[in-house]
Amino acid sequence: MQIENKTEFKKDMIKNIMRADGFDNQTYKTKKLVLNMSGLVCGMVSVSIFARTMYSIDDSYKSIAFVFAAICAVLLYAGMYGIDKNSLKLFTAQYSKNVGIVYEYVITSDEIDVKVNDDNYIIPWDSVEKWCEDTESFYLFLKGGSNEKQAVPVCFVIGKKDFEGAKDFRELCTAVMAVRIGDNND
Repeated sequence: MQIENKTEFKKDMIKNIMRADGFDNQTYKTKKLVLNMSGLVCGMVSVSIFARTMYSIDDSYKSIAFVFAAICAVLLYAGMYGIDKNSLKLFTAQYSKNVGIVYEYVITSDEIDVKVNDDNYIIPWDSVEKWCEDTESFYLFLKGGSNEKQAVPVCFVIGKKDFEGAKDFRELCTAVMAVRIGDNND
């Protein structure tokens, strides 16, 4: 079986690669969850204190409510944007040079032949560490393929737009990874 596809690397793919890299990163997910939940709890405490001081004569607790509101804002910002902001800088530095490049793929059960302009690169399936997909693309992350200074993985994006072999490619990725897991368990 041979599957062919062509993908133009676009700027918005950088964020998608970053998200795809975090799909199975439990530490990343836990940090986001803890920061966001802590922010929501502080926000609820702040609203509760404001509500209680509205119906009482004592305004001494309003300053505490403002402190909780400020903590809420900081935690929610860190959980929703802060963690991703630093990562996005790293991913942008790694992948911004790819914007506008058209990659042509010839995919077989043994390897992926990538053609960029006049250069060809062979990616053996053994070098693919993990794969995932979203509604727009498939993401193939390579083993040991991170920048030495930064923990940004090398990822090949295979777009789904006009990709008639997407179902076959999904099945091939699943089968290759299942065989590899089976080989590791022996």
